[in-house]
Amino acid sequence: MPPAFDYRALRALAGPLFRRAFELRVEGEANLPAHGSVVLAAVHRSNSDVPFLAAASPRPVHFMAKAELFTLPVLGRWFGRLGAFPVERGQTDKAALIGAARVLDRGEILGIFPEGRIGVGASVGSVQRGAAWLALRHGATLVPAAVGGTDRVLPPHTRFPRRGRIAVVFGSPLELPGTRGRQVVDEVTEALTRALVAVYDESRGLI
Repeated sequence: MPPAFDYRALRALAGPLFRRAFELRVEGEANLPAHGSVVLAAVHRSNSDVPFLAAASPRPVHFMAKAELFTLPVLGRWFGRLGAFPVERGQTDKAALIGAARVLDRGEILGIFPEGRIGVGASVGSVQRGAAWLALRHGATLVPAAVGGTDRVLPPHTRFPRRGRIAVVFGSPLELPGTRGRQVVDEVTEALTRALVAVYDESRGLI
């Protein structure tokens, strides 16, 4: 994980830059707890979701991101400096799960994209069970989030951003039961899906 100074320096540079270049607007920042472990589950529409969420969050976020992102010429290096770590999609990546557990056990924020891939359009895709499972297993706060406008600023299969407006919305934390089990994970996943739909609609309405 990167030194805290690196993260603060990158955020200090990116925040004003994003606000000027993309008219970045952030809503619900207070919904992120000031302390303790958090699973930040976000709608995924672009490779640029990571830097915008990182710039908007008042605390460092360690993103679990697809391994391919780390091969990108500029963003890939930035992801590593922000504390992101790769996950191999389509398989059980034990190293990524260990990394996620370490982040949460240290009382930090884990960023995850529960759709599992970049989605297209206004609707939220199928939400996988991993975010709910991690939050329940580690006693973490589960916060839904979305970034409106990244699908226009950096659409899939493009390498350079375009001008556009961006809005980041952090939703209210979900109420989690004190029990675990497959049915509980499924119920929390359903609640997370509804919350992601709401915050994504809100983020799109702000751009």
